[in-house]
Amino acid sequence: MKFLRLLFAAAGLAGLVSAAGADVPATCHDGPWLVRETDAQLAERVTAISTFPAVLDTRLWNGMALKPEIREKTLAIVNKLFKGLQLGPAVTITSVELFGSNASYEYDAASDFGVHVFVSNADEKALSPEALANLLRIYNGYVELWQEGKILFNGVVLEVVFHAEPRRAAYKPRPGIGLYSISRNEWIEKPMAQESRFDRKQMLADARRWVDRWNALVCDYAASPLTFDCARFDALDAEMRDYRRAGLDTGRGGRSTQNLTYRMLRRLSVNIPDGVDNIEEVCHFGQHGVNTR
Repeated sequence: MKFLRLLFAAAGLAGLVSAAGADVPATCHDGPWLVRETDAQLAERVTAISTFPAVLDTRLWNGMALKPEIREKTLAIVNKLFKGLQLGPAVTITSVELFGSNASYEYDAASDFGVHVFVSNADEKALSPEALANLLRIYNGYVELWQEGKILFNGVVLEVVFHAEPRRAAYKPRPGIGLYSISRNEWIEKPMAQESRFDRKQMLADARRWVDRWNALVCDYAASPLTFDCARFDALDAEMRDYRRAGLDTGRGGRSTQNLTYRMLRRLSVNIPDGVDNIEEVCHFGQHGVNTR
């Protein structure tokens, strides 16, 4: 224990590290949905997610230039996916752009290559904006299932999402936040190192709270899958998203306590933000319960 306290003192986590594991009810035994990280293991992940690189990911970039083979392959995949929509000549691609951590200095080994494709519709009488948005939402779900981490660029997972123009504010350029035009092969907004606004002690406390809530919910479901209220998973999902958004919307940005903690929850033995959606689907359509015994 003394060694662990010394190890994490430099990270600002001294006094919070213990060998204690997740808060799992005694009647709920080990299983694939339970998160069993100890406080020490969570502290390691806090330090890892809040330690940032000084250069762009060399698996994707040559300095500040996107590797030609990455760009060519991305555009080929995007065009194939777009062709599969079969929306006719009135709907066209306006821009293919890279958002997120791999367009900045926020990435880590688990970050994806987040490609966003924007399309416009020249014939709204034939296809209303609402209908187009619904079609893209459904198609994005299909693409997500189809990809499932299968397409990797030098070990980096590709994710493609389609959006209808006009784009929402969240997808408009912001000063210092990296945004790269893959279609034009140039920076729309060059990334700048962001100000660190996180509190590692708070990140550890928040992460433990979310882990314990997740485990309690999984155990409740396992105890009575046929009568369990599946909406409880959706409620936890909404709370976590609101928690993350609180850090982003208050101007603290990607290096806020909330955003970094949410990202860290994706990198545990169970990816909680994704897992809450997956187990909700099982709850609604499978009703077979969760094997925790």
